[in-house]
Amino acid sequence: MNASENCIRHQDRKAHWICPKCESGYCPACVSKRSSGLYRKKAKYFCPKCNIPAEWVGASNLIPPFWKRLHNFFTYPIARGPLLLIFVCAGLCSLPSILGPLGFLFNLPGWGLSLKYAFEILRATSRGKLVPPKIDMEVLSANFGQVFQQTIILIILALLGFSLLRSTESGLLLFLYIVLIVFFWPAIVILQVTSGSILSAINPLFFVPLVVRIGWAYLLMYFFLLLVFAAPAYILSFVESMEVHLFAFIFCKNILNIYYMFLMYHLMGYVLLQYHLELGYSVDYEDFEDIGKNEYDTPEESSPEVIRIELLLQEGRLDEALSILRSKANTGELADVELAGKYHELLKIKSDFKEMCAFAPYYMKNLLAAGKIRDCVRIYEDCAAQNAGFLPGAAVAPDLGEELEAAGKYREALKLYGGFLRTYPQDGKLGEICLRAAILLNERMASRDRARKLLEAAMARIPESPVQERIANYLKNSL
Repeated sequence: MNASENCIRHQDRKAHWICPKCESGYCPACVSKRSSGLYRKKAKYFCPKCNIPAEWVGASNLIPPFWKRLHNFFTYPIARGPLLLIFVCAGLCSLPSILGPLGFLFNLPGWGLSLKYAFEILRATSRGKLVPPKIDMEVLSANFGQVFQQTIILIILALLGFSLLRSTESGLLLFLYIVLIVFFWPAIVILQVTSGSILSAINPLFFVPLVVRIGWAYLLMYFFLLLVFAAPAYILSFVESMEVHLFAFIFCKNILNIYYMFLMYHLMGYVLLQYHLELGYSVDYEDFEDIGKNEYDTPEESSPEVIRIELLLQEGRLDEALSILRSKANTGELADVELAGKYHELLKIKSDFKEMCAFAPYYMKNLLAAGKIRDCVRIYEDCAAQNAGFLPGAAVAPDLGEELEAAGKYREALKLYGGFLRTYPQDGKLGEICLRAAILLNERMASRDRARKLLEAAMARIPESPVQERIANYLKNSL
């Protein structure tokens, strides 16, 4: 899939899923998500049109390349948790300067904790979590073997270098060996974290192909890492010129070293995330967090049925969409007002006004329940334009008439009230409708006599109630 491909329904959003059959792309709001597995906790994603499993495009198609967000790497460690850990570990690592040899009892735990958290940063970033991992006992203590693994890797590489020097007695070869190890070190660290194997991490058959697959971006990452690695020494040269206390100098040095270590491991994790498809590294969509999600407004999520119909309409397959909706309407499964609205519009386009008017009362009742009274007015006007005798249900008419009055459509409201009185003479809202109709006749239509006759007839038909008292007062004071 092309990384620039967008959602078929929302062209301002990147497609997260693609259908292998129709090759349509979908954003998270449009793909059909279904629960499966034990306790239905596992999510599966389907194409709304073809109803077959959709394929995730991969994180590399959804995130910007690392060279376009370098500033984010510098701000990454500046969060409350990592920053606190930096100061604590830097303090522990600086104690030998004031405690002497006893301070090394604190030095090793300080570097061990900082390196362990750096591994967690790399692991979390490579899985799509682009915020620092929370700091708790589980994060700082679980899988602590990674720290020992890296120590063993360094020892093995050092022994290999020593053996090379002894066997060849060539300082040049040793220098080239060190240059190669330094160059491939990011790849070795990535392999150590992803595979958990020391042998895989130090095996050239693994780390060399990793560099080749990443390509020129590895060189760019490495160049940036070299600059970052040199940054502490450059900054410390200014601190040293200030002639500060030895502990303060070492404390500042350790703060910078740990800060840049967190930055570098975050960068390596991001590169692994960016090239996970090329490297065959699995990233779970449920863990992935789209860092561009705030760059656009998230559309309101529609039901899978609505999305399916919209896609059919977008492709001009009106008859197919109408057939699906008609089937749902005939079985009473069209309670979704968004879906019902599309059915109404399709019937209107196809000039099937008889079915449109027959379906409208059910649709308008659901619109009223959803608080969409203005849509009720629009549907009523559509139907009244095709059928002069159209009347919505008794549950809708009173509220609809009130909205027509508020819009200044007095004749339409009066016509609606008249139809209600003829069709539902025993309805409980009869008195209220009679009073509204009389007020319209008297105050808007200048038909005082008709208003009086209507209310006098109503007084004889409705039982004693507060509405009857209001009718009597209106007759006495206004008519």
